[in-house]
Amino acid sequence: MSTKTFHGSCYCKAITFEAEIDFTAGTHKCNCRSCWKRRWWSVKAAPEQFRVLTGADAFDASGRFCATCGVLTFRHAPVADWNPKAYVSVSVASLDDVTPEELLAAPTTFYDGLHDNWWNPPAETRHL
Repeated sequence: MSTKTFHGSCYCKAITFEAEIDFTAGTHKCNCRSCWKRRWWSVKAAPEQFRVLTGADAFDASGRFCATCGVLTFRHAPVADWNPKAYVSVSVASLDDVTPEELLAAPTTFYDGLHDNWWNPPAETRHL
């Protein structure tokens, strides 16, 4: 386990955060319509290792996107039937200080959400 503190933000910097992330634990990509439309590539952070620094009041009415620039920087994933441990799903694109080398070295798990086959990778992943 190799945890490092990363800083992130939305495009306009109204929302900023920091998170202790272990890229060696892997990143995640899904082919469902929502992830595909947003080009969502995420990495997990434990809730206690994630902090909003500025802009807690800068979210839109849904509480997900920056009300100014529209960027989705992270999502909280609570405990659910499919998720035994709560986490924060952080968009790797919102991380301001991650290096290309860190991203290239991180393993990636793919999910076939498009076919409701979440526990298996899709047949094709090169476009994700």
